[in-house]
Amino acid sequence: SLVASARELGIRTFDYLNSESFVLQNAYLTAQAALGILLRELPVCLHRTGIAVLGFGRIGKFLVRMLRSLGAEVTVFARSGGDLAMASLIGVETKTVSQLSSERALGAVRAVVNTAPARLLTTAHLSHLEAGTLLLELASGSDNLPPLPNGSSLRILSAQGLPGKCFPKSAGRIVAEATQTALSPV
Repeated sequence: SLVASARELGIRTFDYLNSESFVLQNAYLTAQAALGILLRELPVCLHRTGIAVLGFGRIGKFLVRMLRSLGAEVTVFARSGGDLAMASLIGVETKTVSQLSSERALGAVRAVVNTAPARLLTTAHLSHLEAGTLLLELASGSDNLPPLPNGSSLRILSAQGLPGKCFPKSAGRIVAEATQTALSPV
């Protein structure tokens, strides 16, 4: 690998993803960019609009707080009991990922935002969503959402790498900060 080759040559390497500060700032920028996509792409304001968030990791936590601040009716689907408790405490409806086995688990939502690095939705779920529902894929897997059936009025937006695409100067700043920290003497 490139990293192994660099180390053999005595070149110091580091992975941004090992910097908790970088990861948190990147998650925040991703959530803010996702919020912008929802505001731009949905034909309604977010106040009193149903939004399902799949996963409650760093991005999910930031995004849910932003959605709630605008009055969205958020439902979080998560695996961890701690994540479900936290989501409930900040005022959103919670369901376990296993509850997605019910095709109608999503209810009446205008958007489903996937932050989980896994495919949690099936084609059967899609058939129960309202026409025009937006499926926003934020996790890095291109197969995390099922393909749309022919003639579907649902919309899928795959949105990876949002910090660099939406906020290049801010994304560059957090990379520079992570680099500076990594290069600083301990």
